[in-house]
Amino acid sequence: MDDGWRVCVAFGGLRRLKSCREALVSALGSRLGDQVAVSSTRWGTQVFVYAPSAGSADEAAHVAREVLVRHDVSALVRTEFWSPRDQVWRDVADEPFADPVAERQAAHEARQERERQASVTFGRPAREVWVELPSHEDVVALAGHLAAQGWRVRPHRRHLIVGADCEDDAK
Repeated sequence: MDDGWRVCVAFGGLRRLKSCREALVSALGSRLGDQVAVSSTRWGTQVFVYAPSAGSADEAAHVAREVLVRHDVSALVRTEFWSPRDQVWRDVADEPFADPVAERQAAHEARQERERQASVTFGRPAREVWVELPSHEDVVALAGHLAAQGWRVRPHRRHLIVGADCEDDAK
């Protein structure tokens, strides 16, 4: 699951906190199933619902608000996204023009570029891919094909090691 999104339900001091929290977790589980992962702080004053997408997070926030109304409990419900650049959770309401998908893509591209630079600096690929093949003849054939395309290859008896400058190239 991509934990790039979460909903935070922050309870104040409540006498009925435990029953409301249990009802919330139950409702989230029945409505969203394994789309979300639920955790809470040590004292249970906050419940976090981790979601794989903005849509799942929005739905989790909606379910949370419904449960709170049903139990006549007020709590702050906010949707947050993980900022890889800042390494913090950011509230969507505070960042109306933020594009978390673009931010994650930019962080990914920066990581790929660092790996490429490391490959050049150290003169060896940052990643290696092992390819097991049924025969040595297959190893030789694939090694020749990949080498002709510019890949760094090291053939062995029944496998081939292909050097890649970054994770994307390795994939």
